Amino acid sequence: IGSRHRVNDSNPYDDLFKQIDEPSAYLLAECLTRLQETDIDSAQHRLIGKALDRWNISKEELVVRARLIECA
Repeated sequence: IGSRHRVNDSNPYDDLFKQIDEPSAYLLAECLTRLQETDIDSAQHRLIGKALDRWNISKEELVVRARLIECA
């Protein structure tokens, strides 16, 4: 039940991952943060992976972009 509740709490981001054509720096940082969580559920991991594929961004590029954002 706890993980189901957690997914419901993240619905606003889940919708963004599905709908946004060009991600903002903030959304990319959120993707990276969630992918680095040890307790991320597989459904959310897939959702982020699909969004990254749609945006044509590899996980490696995501890490690089996040570093550049931090430096800015």
